[in-house]
Amino acid sequence: MANPVFFIPRPAETDGEVNRSVHETYSTTYRNYRTADGELLKWSASFPLPTMGQRIRVTMNGIGDAEVVGFFKEEGYVGVMTKALDPPTWLKEQLSRNASSPATPHSLSGVKTASVVNSGPKLRNF
Repeated sequence: MANPVFFIPRPAETDGEVNRSVHETYSTTYRNYRTADGELLKWSASFPLPTMGQRIRVTMNGIGDAEVVGFFKEEGYVGVMTKALDPPTWLKEQLSRNASSPATPHSLSGVKTASVVNSGPKLRNF
């Protein structure tokens, strides 16, 4: 198992998609993204990879609105690194225990537990 590589430049989306059968009755479609050096990475969410600085709503563990602060790659996938804008109490406490880096971003891959927050009052759910 390879270690993740953090703070990579945002990969560019390609035209193709990859279908991979996970189980005989289940299939998943991935979007392909390519790094600057040509490495192909998969994005497993149903929406395009967010951009740097974009606000997303992380529903996993009730984290709430977050800002995309970076990208990472691991095991052939691209993921987003986020910083919660108003983290829940449990997360604030967890971050305060790590006083050396209280602004540590949170890594998310396969962001099926998030949605993109538009600039208007509407929330775009995925």
